[in-house]
Amino acid sequence: MDMRLWDFSLQIYRLPGVAPACLRCQDEAGADVNLILFLLWRAVARYRLAEGEIASLDALVAPWREHIVEPLRAMRRELKSESLDETGAFREQIKTVELEAERIEQEALSRAVADAAQSDLKLAPLDAARANLRAYAAITGRPLPEQAVEDMLKAFAALAEQMIKNVIGVGVSTETLFERT
Repeated sequence: MDMRLWDFSLQIYRLPGVAPACLRCQDEAGADVNLILFLLWRAVARYRLAEGEIASLDALVAPWREHIVEPLRAMRRELKSESLDETGAFREQIKTVELEAERIEQEALSRAVADAAQSDLKLAPLDAARANLRAYAAITGRPLPEQAVEDMLKAFAALAEQMIKNVIGVGVSTETLFERT
């Protein structure tokens, strides 16, 4: 499963319920959506990250998020109600720059992945995703909204199953890959 993080993020974000769920996690729990998407991406390959690993990744991207991504987001949101930008063209330019800043953050997260790390083949991708999101919430000290997490995990399960089928072949049963332990 050699899908780039950015491509995975674009694919999962388009699925029903994912965008609002990500925004709820961001707005209600102060979560970094890019880090959440990274954790889900790693879970497809059955990687369960420890709290310390997630904390290190968060620390790596925190300055970029706080000084670049969040101010761009705030500006874009402010422009939504600003009457001087009648056509919305300026807001769209800011949105484009914000998305590029998020892509750069994801590239940094991707580069930080330890190649020596081993996935746990006994762990179902859905269980890895749950564990990764729980560990992320633990390091932030703020629980992620339960319904938002469930909405993301539902979409994640469908996408991960499709990705695995594409790799191992359509005729192979993926039931055991997604059993809940």
